[in-house]
This record gives sequence, C-alpha cells and structure tokens, in this order.
Amino acid sequence: MTDVYTYTYAAEKSHGISKTAATPQQTREAPAPAAVGPKERYHGVAEAAYFRAEHRGFLPGYELQDWLDAEAELDKPLTQVY
Repeated sequence: MTDVYTYTYAAEKSHGISKTAATPQQTREAPAPAAVGPKERYHGVAEAAYFRAEHRGFLPGYELQDWLDAEAELDKPLTQVY
C-alpha cells in the first residue's frame, strides 16, 4: 500500500515541484510600478487624450471619451497581474 507522503513526493518530483521557498526570479514577479504623483498622472492622461483626439482629427464631441480612454490606458499596467 502506498502512503500519502510517498504519493505526494512522487507527484512533486514528476512535476518538478519543490517545497523550498521561491525566489522572485522563480515566481517572475512584476517589478513594483514607480510612484506617480497626481500632477504627473494628470499630464500623462492629458497627453494621451490629446494624441487620441489628434488621431481622430480633433472631431468635437469625444473629449470625455478620449480622457477616459487615456486614463484606462495609463492605469492598465498598474492593475495587470502577471
């Protein structure tokens, strides 16, 4: 009869699982994002919104959507999980 320890050890060994603590290189943790102050964020969003409007030919009526899309674009790397 095979006990649980033997089964678990065999499964870990066959899948390359180790019980040692993983280092950051092994877990591939994303580097912490640099802190961005409110002024820098505002200017970054404004610039991204400007380029969106420019790409659209500066047609009026899309200013709010350009701003919201620019915010989402800049905030996306901060919310992604690797």
